[in-house]
Amino acid sequence: MFLKIVESAPLLFGGTVILPVVAGLLSAYVGFKNLENSYETKQHQERVEDTQERHTAQNEEILRIQQEHRKEVQEFMDRLERNMTLFREYDNKLPLGDPKSPMIQAMISQYETMKNVLYQSSMGTTETIQLEHSQLALDLAQRLNRAIGSYVETMTSAGEMLTINFGGNKFLVLFKVPMRIPPRIEILDIPPSIKYELSHISTAGFEVVFQGPQKIEHFGFMASAEL
Repeated sequence: MFLKIVESAPLLFGGTVILPVVAGLLSAYVGFKNLENSYETKQHQERVEDTQERHTAQNEEILRIQQEHRKEVQEFMDRLERNMTLFREYDNKLPLGDPKSPMIQAMISQYETMKNVLYQSSMGTTETIQLEHSQLALDLAQRLNRAIGSYVETMTSAGEMLTINFGGNKFLVLFKVPMRIPPRIEILDIPPSIKYELSHISTAGFEVVFQGPQKIEHFGFMASAEL
């Protein structure tokens, strides 16, 4: 019977049965794809919003850390400047003619020279320069603390580099220009029988003690800051 109906009226059968079925299937498929695309769009939007929220949180955390770092650096530099003031006050209280007075003045003057060179020549950010400055000031403060308790035999300034002889073949050398990194130091122009020991090597200078039977008054050195 079904086949007879199809054979007798194929167009009518196609228009009243086949087309509606096909149209329904197409409509269902289109609706499904629209629903699928809507779901994927919603998921993508949620992922974008989640990523934005994470980035915002990360940026806020970075900003907080930077602000704390700036505050710590500033507080650290304030303490160092107070230390410099204390050293100057100590110098003012020394008896007239005390050999420590010109040493303190010379070391502070050398620090001021290095600080000025640092700010004039540095290509870094303000925070980087402040950090280098704070490290330089701390280095000098520690050296002043050690030097104040030492005997000063001689003090020379050659090429604007400061050399202090504490006696007993012990010397402090302060550079004019801070090095990029603590350099490798090689001592020159000393007798072959003389050995030496380096210490407190930094971007600002170094200390050296010579060991041997001879008294050392002059020496040269090579400082290399290559990475």
